[in-house]
Amino acid sequence: SSAASDVYKRQKLTGAPVLACDLRAGAAMVIAGLCASGVTEVEDIHYIERGYENFVGKLKALGADIEIVDFPDDNDGAEKIISVC
Repeated sequence: SSAASDVYKRQKLTGAPVLACDLRAGAAMVIAGLCASGVTEVEDIHYIERGYENFVGKLKALGADIEIVDFPDDNDGAEKIISVC
């Protein structure tokens, strides 16, 4: 049916600010950001940093345009995000 075929049409992803609400979701957001056009900024990356050793470095080694960015934060001194282009 045409409704079923609509589900399988290729959708274009666009970068956006997103949250890593847990380890796997955070990794999925980074991978989706790599597939998207534009910039994706993943916040709450402490799950990713704690669960995957050198996650950003390994993706960079594969050619990903990705980096960890530190921002000053009024509450605890600094907030880190992963920026994916």
